[in-house]
Amino acid sequence: MSLTFNGITKHFVHATVETQRPIWAPVERELIEIPGRPGAFFRNTKVKPRVIPVGIIIKGVADLQKAKEEVAEWLITDKPAPLILPDEPDRTYYAMIDGEGQLSEIFKFGKGTVNFVCPDPYKYGAEQSFKVNDPADPNNNQIKNGDFREGKSYWTSSNDIGEVVTISSEQVEFKQAFEIKQPNIYLIYYLSDPNWWRGKKGFASCWAKVQNSAFDSTKGSGAALYFRARKTADQSFVYFQDDYRLTGDTDGWIQLSFSFDFTSLNEDLDQFMFAISTSGGFTVIEAQFTGFMVTLSDELTPWLPNGTTYVKSDGSAPTYPIIECTFTQAADKYEVQLLNDDLSVNAFVLLNFDFIAGDKLVLDFANRAATLNGEDKKTAYHITSDFFKIPPKKDTPISATQPSTLKFTDKYL
Repeated sequence: MSLTFNGITKHFVHATVETQRPIWAPVERELIEIPGRPGAFFRNTKVKPRVIPVGIIIKGVADLQKAKEEVAEWLITDKPAPLILPDEPDRTYYAMIDGEGQLSEIFKFGKGTVNFVCPDPYKYGAEQSFKVNDPADPNNNQIKNGDFREGKSYWTSSNDIGEVVTISSEQVEFKQAFEIKQPNIYLIYYLSDPNWWRGKKGFASCWAKVQNSAFDSTKGSGAALYFRARKTADQSFVYFQDDYRLTGDTDGWIQLSFSFDFTSLNEDLDQFMFAISTSGGFTVIEAQFTGFMVTLSDELTPWLPNGTTYVKSDGSAPTYPIIECTFTQAADKYEVQLLNDDLSVNAFVLLNFDFIAGDKLVLDFANRAATLNGEDKKTAYHITSDFFKIPPKKDTPISATQPSTLKFTDKYL
């Protein structure tokens, strides 16, 4: 079995079946003992360099001594180089040899052990690549500078208005967005095949942003998100309403949501609608709604804000990303954010610079490097930037102010 080091494989050098390596890199726990108290307190963990002893055989050569010189020239490097072992072809170690290389020699045959040390104790797998803030991504909600209509006119009539939505899956998303600048508006989706909903349960939600509003509690509730079904027999309505009502400004975008349960709804229906109403004592001066979604699930599925996507590392250790962005238009900043599960900001990297269309920005988080059209621009980093890692084994929301490509290599313990 041949090993590959620094991109090179020698046909006469083979790894032996005796080659062994530790299950993980050495882990050293720092514990603090306090006199008079049993045990100790854990302080931190240090992952130490990984050592890999590799048994090798040199055979099939005309001159063993010259072959040893060739092996020495191959394996002695000034810095760590990629090492791929034959029984683990989908993992790469970054290693350099340590100590002597002793062989038991019999004529033109040599057998011994070479010790590789990996200053970076992790091993690496496949490279992952994700598009962030991709205009072609169907999950992109298009909330951008408060104008996210996707070419549609705002609904501003004071009458009941809406459209028919065809039900085709277990998750129903309505991508339109609306702005209201007057009271008593009903935004309504008439859902096709009303009887399809009988026996269903799940969550409904939308995103709302309300500014400069007024509320009179003596005149009723504020904006409400709800389902309404109409019975075929007597044309009476059944309402399924959210317990939460908007009663004023939202301080930015918030997600309105409520659970629903139609398992007890047995009557025949001729109409089923999903609506948001601003009637009552809620005087809307400027309100925007988007991200209407119905999910038949046990948990609420979050609607991703514009410019956000999920990335996932298949490794077992956090890994630094590299981000590339080619600007399609001028911008005075670039920001990429690592979000929490609830879509709040966990960490971000921000650059303040007057970018122009065609600029290519590359951010290397591991080295805190930034290049713009090949020139060093790390001085553009905002002082509060936090060069985050992508956590392993989970869907992680990432947002960016410009269409970008995020890449990383899966890292393993």
